[in-house]
Amino acid sequence: MNVDAEANDRKALEQISILTKEFPNEPLYRMKQGIRHVDLGNSLRANGNRTESESNYSLAAKIFAKLSQEFPQLTKYRQRLATSLVSLANTERARQDFSGAESHYREALAIQTQLAEDFPLLSTYRDDQVDSHWGIAYTMKRLERLDESESEYRLALDLLEKLSAEFPANAEFRHRRALLCQDLAVMLYDDGKNDVGAEILSEAIEMLVQLVAEYPSIPKYRSELSACRRNLGRVLGYLNKRIESTEQFRDAILLGERLVADQPSALPYQASLGLSYSYFAAMLRDGGSPIDSVEWYQKALRTLTSAYEQDRQVYLTKQSLYKCHHAYANAFRKLNRHAEAVKEWDAAIELAPQDKKPAMRGLRAYSRFKTGEQVQAMAELTELTQTDPTDPYHNYTLARVYALASANDLAKKEEYAKLAVEQLYHAATTGFKEPVADVDTVKVTYAHPLKLMLDLRQMGETAVLADRHPRKLTR
Repeated sequence: MNVDAEANDRKALEQISILTKEFPNEPLYRMKQGIRHVDLGNSLRANGNRTESESNYSLAAKIFAKLSQEFPQLTKYRQRLATSLVSLANTERARQDFSGAESHYREALAIQTQLAEDFPLLSTYRDDQVDSHWGIAYTMKRLERLDESESEYRLALDLLEKLSAEFPANAEFRHRRALLCQDLAVMLYDDGKNDVGAEILSEAIEMLVQLVAEYPSIPKYRSELSACRRNLGRVLGYLNKRIESTEQFRDAILLGERLVADQPSALPYQASLGLSYSYFAAMLRDGGSPIDSVEWYQKALRTLTSAYEQDRQVYLTKQSLYKCHHAYANAFRKLNRHAEAVKEWDAAIELAPQDKKPAMRGLRAYSRFKTGEQVQAMAELTELTQTDPTDPYHNYTLARVYALASANDLAKKEEYAKLAVEQLYHAATTGFKEPVADVDTVKVTYAHPLKLMLDLRQMGETAVLADRHPRKLTR
């Protein structure tokens, strides 16, 4: 958090606002006022104040829109208007106002496209287009409009490819292209296209290897190369190419360790190295070697905890540490070391975002049940059942624990089985669709077939009969 920068930006905005009020017809002062609103918006966003940040971007956009109307021949006002709209859209997207974000990204893109057509020899307007296409692509991904998302990513990549060819001395075009490839690969994972994602990440690695060779003194290229190899390692793991995945992770970790050794005070490099350890551990865990993952999870936790303790204000470090505790608990669960899993769930719950805590508590209840703490587990489960979280994974977790309880408590077998099915139905109808890697085999019995039919009818599951083929039944 940079309080001084925010204070300086507030003071600068206050001073130019006084001049703008005294000389309302002077466009230079109004333009500077808009710029100061953007500067303050950037400082506020960096300090976590998204609401006031968004307000300043909106005010800047209004100032530049009016200047653009009054002086249509001056391109600088239109360009700054588009930049303000992109910043506004970024803050809207961060608070999940995807409709508002899409609208402002597209408004900015229309301005940038016209400027690029009017001045085809200038790279800056096409580079600005990349930001808008990129923002739209990410927004479409969050809205699960994946075909549109991929299209926008590829439009942005085409622009950067042409800019890289026209301006080979500008390394940043190639760097941005590599970053964009990584984002596209993540979207392709969501769309089940890991094979295509692996090809795109390989292209990004080639770009970054070349940048590292050309600019060995710039650490950010080495950091991005490490992150890109890590991402390719994850994708190859999903494709069950364990040997190739391990090679990429080893290279990513080696790069990360060298960066941390060279710059031990650079916390982002520590956090990135911790992620590499954690994701490599996850690949080992899910690839059938959970015992081998323990050592790497311990390395990840030591590294991420160190970075977090040095600066607890960095949101991404806290998120990474929370997810690492979560993943480590799952490793212990696979190893049937549930007492150790409970400790990791405790740590994950402490760090988890508020909307994720119920699901984490449900997972802790599962491990508690496995350790024999059935009374405590069911008490927590009963409490959680009364909540109404927005995360469908919460309902899925409750279903698993109720199913486990049904298999272990003969007196309440039928009651818990019914609750398990109800929670699973809630999860399915509220958006849960993650692939399930773990399987709990639980046999559920009913005293009479009519009771089973009644439960299915109450959950609406008999509606599937409406979709059956109308032919007569045969033997």
